[in-house]
Amino acid sequence: MKFSYLSKAACAIGITTGLLVVTTIFAQQLSGPSDDDGTTAKYVCRMVAKHHINHGEIDDAIAVKLFDAYLANLDPQRLYFVASDIDEFAKSKMQLDDQVREGNVKFAYNVYSRFMKRVEERMALAHRFVDADHDFTKEEEIATEPGKQPWPADLTEVTDRWRKRVKFDILNLRLDGQEMPKIRDRLHNRYNTLAKRSQEHTSELQSHSFISYAVFCLK
Repeated sequence: MKFSYLSKAACAIGITTGLLVVTTIFAQQLSGPSDDDGTTAKYVCRMVAKHHINHGEIDDAIAVKLFDAYLANLDPQRLYFVASDIDEFAKSKMQLDDQVREGNVKFAYNVYSRFMKRVEERMALAHRFVDADHDFTKEEEIATEPGKQPWPADLTEVTDRWRKRVKFDILNLRLDGQEMPKIRDRLHNRYNTLAKRSQEHTSELQSHSFISYAVFCLK
């Protein structure tokens, strides 16, 4: 199995302390879009135009960057969403700037809700492959560069990506001298922890998403 790595680039800009506070307040609204979310989105747009160092506008170009950045934050290795998810989300891509200016942040919550559903489904796959037998004499490749591989075309393809990922995890632990019963216990615990953290870190994910990305992607 062959592996290569790519460092992840990030948008970086200077913004005022006030803007950071506002986007943090937005991030704390977790259950779904509210009137406060809409008000915050509108206020951030006004603040960006007035206080951002480049006096940028949230326009169609920013909408594209926002779309890509939000998805990359949630699924950088493209192990959760499938192409049909992305195609569905993309229907709103060019309207994101207008939606944010209008105080409509439903896109962020809809995408995040789908992501959490996919996490649950993918963790089920991971546990299944932890208990499966694997052929380590077969030469295979696994992509590890975030954003380089296409989105999985369907469930069959995303299932195979998880099979290879779990196989790689097992191989690393076997090379470390561990026996299969211990390896399986360890990996089940690892994926249970990953699923738990995905649920517990909703606040953290939201605090670095959507409106914040719209601001951070300004040049």
